[in-house]
Amino acid sequence: MLAKMFRTIAVVLLICGLVICVSGCSTVKPVALDEEEVPYEIRELAEKRFSEPYCHPRKTEYYVWEPEGDGYFLIGIVEWESATISGYIFTDMIFGLFKETTDEEGNPVWTGRLHNGQGSTGFSPDGIAATASFSTHKFGADCWSEYAVGWVKNPKVTKIEVVQPENEGAVTFTAKIKNGFWWAGPYEWRRQHEMGNPKVYAYSKSGKVLYKVNFDRPSP
Repeated sequence: MLAKMFRTIAVVLLICGLVICVSGCSTVKPVALDEEEVPYEIRELAEKRFSEPYCHPRKTEYYVWEPEGDGYFLIGIVEWESATISGYIFTDMIFGLFKETTDEEGNPVWTGRLHNGQGSTGFSPDGIAATASFSTHKFGADCWSEYAVGWVKNPKVTKIEVVQPENEGAVTFTAKIKNGFWWAGPYEWRRQHEMGNPKVYAYSKSGKVLYKVNFDRPSP
């Protein structure tokens, strides 16, 4: 009877420990898609961007291929080694909106613009961007002329907003979140330098700001 009681107490303590860990220290783990889910033409764009002689591609994984308007939004991670800086391994996000059309002969063709960049976590006092690593950081963000994208592996983040300053206030875009990644857009950045710098805010369920990224300016 005493042994049974101790076993029961041990099980209860184990369950409590697991609950605490899940609620306090868990991390969202993005699951890579089967690459066949992404059209070959788009995968080929990524391969060409990180091909020789400038890069030594190591691994490419796709995490988001989601219907967006009349097209699909893509987010992936490419691991590559520089051909000029030996021994350094880099990871870039690749992303963009793609639409399926037909050519003059009626064959299906995917059109769109593929972007790539490393996740920025903010800016140092001297204005140099600090970058986040997909393998070690829970939040990353990139801001381009069409979209802001990033990853979010902190389960406490329930809402992400991108704020674009304007003359008479600010325009706020709420990001979509899926499979450990987020994206928002498209935008019209043509007056960006006059209006101010875009910012990204990641909130908890209670409304607390967990992450804030202040972009010096979006990439062209």
